[in-house]
Amino acid sequence: MTELIKEHEQKLREESNNHEDEMEMIQGDLNHAIEENKQVIAHFESEISLREQRIDALEKYLSDTKETLDRQQSTHASQIEAL
Repeated sequence: MTELIKEHEQKLREESNNHEDEMEMIQGDLNHAIEENKQVIAHFESEISLREQRIDALEKYLSDTKETLDRQQSTHASQIEAL
């Protein structure tokens, strides 16, 4: 009977060790996936920032161009009236 108990305890220890090893592997995989996700997020945040800067530059260019066209139109209208 004692031998059966010892065998059962040994089996439980082995299973426990196997589960611990499996948990360590899963934790390692999880940590790796988290790190990859952080890198992907950082990449996308960088892309978003660059695109926002590009949008700001284009909006400024558009605004400046509109102001230039408005001034030219006003100048031309004044010149036409003077004729």
